[in-house]
Amino acid sequence: MRAKGFEPLQQEQMVIEYVKEHGKITRSDVMDLCKLNGYQATRVLIRIREKNPRFKMKDTKRGAYYVWEDS
Repeated sequence: MRAKGFEPLQQEQMVIEYVKEHGKITRSDVMDLCKLNGYQATRVLIRIREKNPRFKMKDTKRGAYYVWEDS
């Protein structure tokens, strides 16, 4: 059996831990962290947002990023 990438729950946990440690994350960061393509990284971010209301998307002129809001 070939080694697969990370499982979806692992990916979500990795992203949440990264955000809590670094303050924010971009789709590109998720691609690097979880070894995913752009579409897959977007799906991970959407899943996390649907499950966690404190995981918020912030938009700038140069692109979106995601943060974890404690309050």
